[in-house]
Amino acid sequence: MATIEDNPEKGPIPRRAGWDHLRSVAGSSSRTLRAAAISRSYAWVEHALAAAGARQRNRPIATSILGVLSDKTFGRGLDEARIRAAIRARHDSSHEDDTPTPDRCIEAVQTLNEIWRALNRRFVTFDSAVSLATRLASDPHIQAVLMYGSFARGDTPANDLDFLLLDDGEYSNQIELGSYSDGTFDASDHTIQLLDLMVDDGGLLARCAQCRWLDIIVVDGSRFARDAEYTTALSAIQPDPWFFVNIARDLLEFDADGTFERTERFPFPELRRIHEEVRTLGLDPFRHRATGSEES
Repeated sequence: MATIEDNPEKGPIPRRAGWDHLRSVAGSSSRTLRAAAISRSYAWVEHALAAAGARQRNRPIATSILGVLSDKTFGRGLDEARIRAAIRARHDSSHEDDTPTPDRCIEAVQTLNEIWRALNRRFVTFDSAVSLATRLASDPHIQAVLMYGSFARGDTPANDLDFLLLDDGEYSNQIELGSYSDGTFDASDHTIQLLDLMVDDGGLLARCAQCRWLDIIVVDGSRFARDAEYTTALSAIQPDPWFFVNIARDLLEFDADGTFERTERFPFPELRRIHEEVRTLGLDPFRHRATGSEES
């Protein structure tokens, strides 16, 4: 089996890699790979600072990172000494050509991941979900705003905010679907395309999508589950062929009163029934679903 050290000159960190991969690379015997892991981790935290509105203008990134400690709600559990050590590890590997040992690199990446998670908690909240759902639902082309994923399931903590929009074709017909199998589908790209069409917020939500804190899928509500060819194409772009069946079991619909309730909108009650019937046969599609990674 190939290892991460087999070909270090070829870009050691794939675009879709997550934090687990970075921790693995940080433990490499290759200084080049360890430096790349710290550099990518630091860049992800930099993106997260901007997405969470915690980037201090005209100040060094390190200052903004340390500023997370001042927020007692979201900075809980963070240790200043560990943060300063992670910042120093990044400085040494990037500016002093002195990449730390594997143990120090792993610790630095783990600390940066914890900072990233603290910033994630500033965005992935019920208030954020309601605020965004209200904005999306106000668009005359949107028929329904539905929530799925970890937040809809009530996971604690939730990883991100996932929305499925049903529209009248205005936006869904403009989005390039691509395909997961050939690498042309990317959930964050899909979300950013949609935000460019629908939301003018200076790119803040797009940065959240780049951090994988926000995923939005839009489908034509008049064609989904009614037009077989269209529905098959939508299923084909997903890494999980059971995607729509799986999300149906926890799918919540945003209501005008600002709440999320179990949806009874076609075809999701039928998909919930199919899911339960398949499970009784010992074939649980949810068990095989692709899980999102903490990407940036």
